[in-house]
Amino acid sequence: MKKGIATIPNILTLVRILLIPLAVVFIYQDRQQFFTFTVFVLILAVATDIMDGQIARRTNQVTNIGKLLDPVADKLMVISVMIAMTDIKMIAGWIVIVFVARELLATGLRAIAADSGVVISANWWGKFKTGSQFAALIILLLGKRELGMVILYIAMLLAIFSVIIYLKNYFSEASRK
Repeated sequence: MKKGIATIPNILTLVRILLIPLAVVFIYQDRQQFFTFTVFVLILAVATDIMDGQIARRTNQVTNIGKLLDPVADKLMVISVMIAMTDIKMIAGWIVIVFVARELLATGLRAIAADSGVVISANWWGKFKTGSQFAALIILLLGKRELGMVILYIAMLLAIFSVIIYLKNYFSEASRK
């Protein structure tokens, strides 16, 4: 594992974090042309997320700060955009609450597990959840409300299912210790 923090993958992750205010400002313009800019920002975020992971693994530039910031960048982007979309009445607030609760539970569980020497790795269900969240937000911002909401509800089911898997894995590992 690389020790320095100024790696290309970490810079890409920081770019993703810096894009968040831009995405939110565009949403608050509450006009379709600005929603299109937000879609571009979200697509750029997804692309940099894919690139930073591939580059980090391929060039042995995996860092502890990268392991922390990469998933945080995704969560910050998705939740920030969802909150802004709630504020302009594009999605209901309870939907954001479900996602925020899931993220807090999963993050807290990982912290408790780490403190006990148990590692709870990300699972594919969580990755599918994140991908479907981004897809739903993009589709909603493109004006396809029905399809976007269906995908958002699927993302919510994936969020709940993935946190149940985290809980199962935690209790399974904790019982072995």
